[in-house]
Amino acid sequence: MKKVRGHFSENSEYYRKFRPSCTGRLYSEILQFVKTEDSCRDFGTGNGQVAVEFDMYFTSVFATGISQGQLNSPEKRKKIVYKKERAGQTGF
Repeated sequence: MKKVRGHFSENSEYYRKFRPSCTGRLYSEILQFVKTEDSCRDFGTGNGQVAVEFDMYFTSVFATGISQGQLNSPEKRKKIVYKKERAGQTGF
């Protein structure tokens, strides 16, 4: 995979600190369309903010991104699997 270079790839903590977070209302809106709570995928997970939110609702969460720097910074949880992959080429 081609190395990704971007402002936040090398400064993941700044991304976490300054990225606006979504409200619980947004997640509620999304979850009303979910028919099963078995698993979900978070493509372009970045620092894992959405994956961590979905951890509360799903049995397992598969989160992918292309920035290793970002993937090194998410909060680690037992039900979340983080993987460096492009959204259109996952191994899940």
